[in-house]
Amino acid sequence: MQWKGVIPAGSVYNQPVISLDVYATALVAAGGATSVEPTLDGVNLLPHLRGESSAAPHESLYWRYVDRRALRKGDWKLVQEPSSLEAELYHLAEDIAESRNLAKEMPGKLREMEEAYRAYDLQMEDVTWVNLHTADRLRKEGKWPLKTMK
Repeated sequence: MQWKGVIPAGSVYNQPVISLDVYATALVAAGGATSVEPTLDGVNLLPHLRGESSAAPHESLYWRYVDRRALRKGDWKLVQEPSSLEAELYHLAEDIAESRNLAKEMPGKLREMEEAYRAYDLQMEDVTWVNLHTADRLRKEGKWPLKTMK
C-alpha cells in the first residue's frame, strides 16, 4: 500500500484486518470522524499504518453470512460451514493453509472459541434475508427461518 506523504510506498501491514476497516479508514482520511452515531463496526487503520500504534486493531474478528460463521482470535480460527456438521479449528501460526483441523484434538480450545462466537452472535440481529437459492436450500434442510446461532 502507499499514500504519498502519509504511508511509504510498498508498506506491508501484517495484522489481521477486515473489509469494514476500509470504510472507517477512508472516512477519517477524508476528514470524517468514526466517533459519531451510529458507531462503525470497522476500525480506523491510519494510526496503525503510520506506525503511531503498535497494538493490533482487533482482538478478534467475527464473520457471519446466513448459516456460515467464523471467528479469528489471535492465531486461532473457528469455522463452521453448512456443508460440515462439525466446527473446524485451526492454529494459523502453524497452519496458515488451514489443512489440519484441531477440533477433535483440542476440545477445550474449540469450546472456548464457540463460546466467544456465541457471545458475539447474541448481539447481532437475526438474519432476515438471503438470496433465493440459499433460502431454498435452507428450507429443504429445515433451517429456515434462521435464528441466532446457538
